[in-house]
Amino acid sequence: MFILIDVGGTKTRIGVGRNEDTIAPPVVFSTHKQFDTWLAEVQTVMKNLCNDPSLRGVIIGIPGTFTKDGVIIKTPNLPLWQGVPIRHHLEKLCRCEIHLYNDTALVGLGEAVYGAGKGHSIVSYLTISTGVNGVRIVDGAIDRNTFGFEIGHSIIDIEHDRDVESLISGGSLEREFGKPSHEVHDVMLWEKISRRAGIFGANTAMYWSPSMIIYGGPVMNDLHLEIIEKEAKRHLTMFTEQPLFVRGTLKDYGGLYGALAISRKM
Repeated sequence: MFILIDVGGTKTRIGVGRNEDTIAPPVVFSTHKQFDTWLAEVQTVMKNLCNDPSLRGVIIGIPGTFTKDGVIIKTPNLPLWQGVPIRHHLEKLCRCEIHLYNDTALVGLGEAVYGAGKGHSIVSYLTISTGVNGVRIVDGAIDRNTFGFEIGHSIIDIEHDRDVESLISGGSLEREFGKPSHEVHDVMLWEKISRRAGIFGANTAMYWSPSMIIYGGPVMNDLHLEIIEKEAKRHLTMFTEQPLFVRGTLKDYGGLYGALAISRKM
């Protein structure tokens, strides 16, 4: 048995994988800005699970970057978590091996193995959520890397030194309008954000050369895939063939399925 955890900037999901293909109905709760409060809630949810003799490990995805020892370096949407030795806390709680991954990487892996990218050997997954990020999946595995993937922080507006996340993320829109992005009802705005997301996809295609680009994250509920695809392909004139542009199919549970895919290889 593996405990599967997906920590997002807004919600945390905890599930259990007892075999290679299914996840027990997960527990979902808000991700608290204070790490200690979040950990206390995790402890409540996992109290009985951590005492299960069949427990083989915990696979967790968290936003941002972290050291090899499991200390959180940078997580822009959970700033109070920075510097927290999250692996140490979870090892103390569960007394088992903790496998730490970037949250977007796990969602992308889940989509590539179980979701929209199934059957494609090279897949790029882009999430537009509280923050923005992406991952490259090759042959059913997170592509090798040195520092992790943080493509949402690549600069797309050189003149004003603005990164992708500042231009299309839900967090950025909430700061601009003073309310959650899904409460912003401006047709022209969402068309503009969709075009920006298309440029983001075009850049991804040129960097990573996938056969499919999967878009996910809650902000995608307000974006127009047809505009994204049209804008992306407008910039991809150097290729005779272009990638498919699709929505993710695993909804809120992509990260848990990515963790399940990791467990299969253990």
